Amino acid sequence: MPDEIDRNLINDFLNLPVQPAEKIPTPSMGGTIKTTMEGVEKMPENKEGIDGVVGVVKFAVSTAKAIKNSLADDGKITIADSLNFADPIMKLPAAISGISKIPAELKDTITDDEKAQIIEVIKDSGVLPDKAEAIAEKAIAITLDIKAFVFDNFING
Repeated sequence: MPDEIDRNLINDFLNLPVQPAEKIPTPSMGGTIKTTMEGVEKMPENKEGIDGVVGVVKFAVSTAKAIKNSLADDGKITIADSLNFADPIMKLPAAISGISKIPAELKDTITDDEKAQIIEVIKDSGVLPDKAEAIAEKAIAITLDIKAFVFDNFING
């Protein structure tokens, strides 16, 4: 069963449609977020949730913290720092499976409660509250750019 789940997860990831990234306005997040969607119209009510966005943001923030902690002692990432990356590795499956949900979640209206939930995930990591929203936007954009990079250069290229 675990092999089947892993295969399904990989197949879902490999079958994600890839288009060039563009910036679309997202007033519900207070800025712009890169996404792979063209001509997106906002849905009038929230139907999709934000599980994919939260999974990706948790992974991105956890990875950034692991890098920061690894560089803190000697300015290098070495094998001795490998335990710093245990948490990001644990969050990776949710981020990979959630990436396919992000375009629909961003197309949907993100409520104030969902926005607060995303920002709280970042604040819980020790990030200054005034940077939390910008970090969320960057984490989502980076993730979608990585997806496009992989597909453009290694899957479809």
